[in-house]
Amino acid sequence: MKNSVVLLIILTILLGVAGYMYHKKGMPLGYDSKQNSAIDAGTATKNLTGKPLVTMDGKVIITVDSLETEKQKIFKANPQIEKISAYMNINQSLLYGLTNYAVIDKYIEESGIKNTDNYKTDLQDSYNDVVRMINTKYFSQKYPSTVTESDVKKFYEENKDLSANFIIAKGGIKAIEVSFDQEAKANEFAQKVRAKNGNVTTVAQENGIEESKIKDLGLVHDQSIAIDAAVKKAILQITQFPTVVVVKTTDNKFSVVVTNGKEETKYRPYEQVKAQLKEYLEKEKQGKAIDDAINELKKTYNVVIDESFFGPVKEENSADLGDLSDMEMEDELESADNALSA
Repeated sequence: MKNSVVLLIILTILLGVAGYMYHKKGMPLGYDSKQNSAIDAGTATKNLTGKPLVTMDGKVIITVDSLETEKQKIFKANPQIEKISAYMNINQSLLYGLTNYAVIDKYIEESGIKNTDNYKTDLQDSYNDVVRMINTKYFSQKYPSTVTESDVKKFYEENKDLSANFIIAKGGIKAIEVSFDQEAKANEFAQKVRAKNGNVTTVAQENGIEESKIKDLGLVHDQSIAIDAAVKKAILQITQFPTVVVVKTTDNKFSVVVTNGKEETKYRPYEQVKAQLKEYLEKEKQGKAIDDAINELKKTYNVVIDESFFGPVKEENSADLGDLSDMEMEDELESADNALSA
């Protein structure tokens, strides 16, 4: 069972690494049109060196050297596989995987499937996708980007309160709210709470206040929701604790608000996130440079787009690029958390 799982992993990796690589004529690597034979993924039989490991119809299709070459390709494309390779027989699993590919290649060749229109269409579509991927890779390499340590630190300091990605626990003011219909009763209750040094729970019990009128607001901060706007504003203006205030709410009722202290926001340490943040900022910077370059090339190549095809632009359907960036950054920082907790 374990070997089957490992083999499945190897086959999946091979699909990503070698399954869509092609010769200039559109032939998949692993097929030699002159010899008309299926061979190892990515290596022509006439170029094989080293001790033979697998033969098919008397011809060597995999050797020790070609197996090692394929293994290094996988390690390069998937470093995590190299890390766990010590815990599994990767040579055996890879050998079985490559052999299975060779068998499939030969069957597709001899059965005539590769000559069908559907096969040719799929092959050409896949080839086009790979060409675009490689073109994009090399185009992107023309616009490398770097950011300085000070740039990263500045971004962290300016955004740590704006993005949840930098916050471990949001700070705020501890507050309890007791609601009343009449201002006089609210003021009377507030005086009693002040006399008890802010012990609102005891005073409420002594005066038979219904529990439904008592609301623990938790830590109140500028992003708190489900709190009356007037109450929230009053709480955020308080700087000394404990404090008892009476607030007229937006629905013309009265709340006795008791604040018992303040907790500061806890942030992810800069050292913990700076590597991922640097990578994120470099990607953002490179992305802008690439967009600018493409726009200039559109002018050079006289590209004209008929925007009327899309109809009137609806503002509510426009994407918030800032939100997308936050999502990408969140992935980066989540990866950092996972690495630290491993």
